[in-house]
Amino acid sequence: MDELKNRILDVLKNSPFVTLATITTDGRPWVRYVSPKVCDCLTLKVATSKSSRKVAQIKARREVHITAGVNDINTPSPFIQYQATAEILDDEQSRHDVWREEFGSFFKGPDDPDLCVIKIVPYCIEYFNFDSLTPEIWESK
Repeated sequence: MDELKNRILDVLKNSPFVTLATITTDGRPWVRYVSPKVCDCLTLKVATSKSSRKVAQIKARREVHITAGVNDINTPSPFIQYQATAEILDDEQSRHDVWREEFGSFFKGPDDPDLCVIKIVPYCIEYFNFDSLTPEIWESK
């Protein structure tokens, strides 16, 4: 299982952007690109604006979905599908933990009052390799 976890982490660490799907208030999926911080425990953290639609959608329904991998259609590479729950964090430690200088275009700094963090905790991850049509499954214990 540690080998699978390491392969999942490799996909995430080689994916500067992943897709994050949430559910709108009328029950429809909504997908957007985000740039997560990857934790060794497979948890992801995403910096965002408190006023973003994704924050409101997560507050209403915590279920989210992540897709990562396949950066070049001509070079098939592994990809993952993440089933997870999300929560909104607004504490100083979380904001400082995800802060990157690139966010300076959107926020005044890690203490910007509009900055918050989406913490995404997986409960099931499917790892796909183009050598096989059957995904390998990681599940939380």
